Amino acid sequence: MHIEPWMIIYVMVKMFAYTFWSYIGIINFAPKVKHTIVLSFLYGIIRLSMGFFLGVLIFIYALKLNNAIDNSFLTYLVIYVPARILEWSLMFIIISRNFSNLKYILLWIVGGIIISCIADIPLGFVSNWDIVPHGRPLC
Repeated sequence: MHIEPWMIIYVMVKMFAYTFWSYIGIINFAPKVKHTIVLSFLYGIIRLSMGFFLGVLIFIYALKLNNAIDNSFLTYLVIYVPARILEWSLMFIIISRNFSNLKYILLWIVGGIIISCIADIPLGFVSNWDIVPHGRPLC
């Protein structure tokens, strides 16, 4: 398999975004944790792995939906945003199981969804903003 340079950039952007957002999660929800930067990097790897495995599974559904409605953006919203709700909710549970402030937890999860979508911008550039038909291995 030939790896294109944009693929490496895409994965690096995703890894940075997920590590950064995990760091924010640790600071807000598990402030007594030591080695925050190392742990946030580990959480970034976990989140990237979640995105890869879930992304491979839902890619088939995204292609089917996009073929049916012929709207890549709508397919992206309908398929990938709910998957990210699940992924970032799981990340919260991994980072902290303290559900005492639901408002901030929901804001952090929404922030993670936004970060994940923003991190897809490099893929948008290389696919001429037609992300779903070209496939995207990470969710």
